Amino acid sequence: MPEKNEKKEDLRIRRTRKLLCNAMLELLETKSFDEISVVEICDKAMVHRATFYKHFEDKYTFMSYICREKLEEFYNSGIKDKKITTPREIYSSIVDRVVGFVDTNENMFKISVTSNSSSQFSRAITNTVYDEILSLLNVTGSDANSDAVPREIVAQFLTGGFMNLITSWVLNWGEMTAHEIAGYIKNMIFMSRNNIDLDKEICLPGGAK
Repeated sequence: MPEKNEKKEDLRIRRTRKLLCNAMLELLETKSFDEISVVEICDKAMVHRATFYKHFEDKYTFMSYICREKLEEFYNSGIKDKKITTPREIYSSIVDRVVGFVDTNENMFKISVTSNSSSQFSRAITNTVYDEILSLLNVTGSDANSDAVPREIVAQFLTGGFMNLITSWVLNWGEMTAHEIAGYIKNMIFMSRNNIDLDKEICLPGGAK
């Protein structure tokens, strides 16, 4: 009997969180994140405000939860059928996952980076991307540099580059498809690894010969 009650409770929690998530995403279609209040989210979801605060500390932790849920769904959708072991596969998977997330949630992402005071919200997305990249590196058991650089630093470096490039893509390069931007990012990563001899002497423009 207790086990049956626990299952009912779990279903109730999942249903409540789904209602809240759907409400937030609907509100983001017409309002900025900063303009949306917890009261509006609860009214839209038809959930009591006290219930909201039983699940989430505030709207920022709630938004971070939404991002994590969406990234987890995206992560699980493509990694089951193949084992990622090589640096090329690692980076390709990271690029596809991040670009796919932003492409699927373009409106939510665009609002987050254009809002006047949404730094906490943007940070929640960035932190989620960082966690996903680090998780992927840890799953493979190796990073692209054979552990010469700590995985946390690799993840932070990739996150910063991806987020800045993808922000430019969403805001300024609307004609470019997700497939194209992902391809360009991969090409840059692979070209930098394969075509540059770090020990070869070069002559910089204006420098001594």
